Amino acid sequence: MTGLGRITSSLLFAVAIAVPAEAGIAYRFEQTSDDPATPGRSGRVELADRSYRVEFDADPENEHPYDLLLSKDDGQHVTAIHRADKTYFALDEMPPMEPGRQDLRLPGARKASLHGLKVSIDPPAAGPAVFGHATSLNVLHASYSVESNFGSEIVRQLVNVEARLWTAADLPRRRLPIDPGKVETGTADLDAAIAKTLAPLAGQVLRQELVIARRYEGGQPFSSKSGISIQSWDESAAAAARFEMPPGLRHQVPEFSTPTKIH
Repeated sequence: MTGLGRITSSLLFAVAIAVPAEAGIAYRFEQTSDDPATPGRSGRVELADRSYRVEFDADPENEHPYDLLLSKDDGQHVTAIHRADKTYFALDEMPPMEPGRQDLRLPGARKASLHGLKVSIDPPAAGPAVFGHATSLNVLHASYSVESNFGSEIVRQLVNVEARLWTAADLPRRRLPIDPGKVETGTADLDAAIAKTLAPLAGQVLRQELVIARRYEGGQPFSSKSGISIQSWDESAAAAARFEMPPGLRHQVPEFSTPTKIH
């Protein structure tokens, strides 16, 4: 047993759980993070019609509440499975974070507000070939400030975001369960502005690098870096049995030490 009765939210990595019904594909992915609290994961995704299967690779150095995700309705309902423990739960059974506040409100602050949001994207530049597909590099920039109100004191934080996305024009763009084309920072207003800015991009995004730099007024800057990349791409549909739940599972919802958001 891996002791999944209590797991911190830092053990989860972002998963986009809504995808449209399209032709079948399979691809391998790798997620990276320089934050030990949010370790990256790798694995394989299979999609066919309205179903998908996300199978994560073994990760002996970190404890995770699931290693398999299944959906048969474009991600509207997702079942998370831990195959070794033979347990399952629905992703919507986990407590969500207060929308848009996980990146804003400091501990002890009465409220937090975002100011001066700016989002822009550079003209595309030529990128390297990615497993045989020519790519273009698109660099997005965003900046804003956050004011946290502690009653007798207001703390200001300056934030700069840079997202680098490599797109392949010969592959039609699709939203995927693990999607390099979906840039999420955890701040609702910013994520909405980023999605609107990236909407006109043509082609499938095969790689994303995200750097978020922060600095409190009068303090030193600090940053975090993460990424998602597609390692292979195969346009073939999996057998229907691949999207069925394994037999002999028992229902168990992990306990999380802090509220959790799944993307």
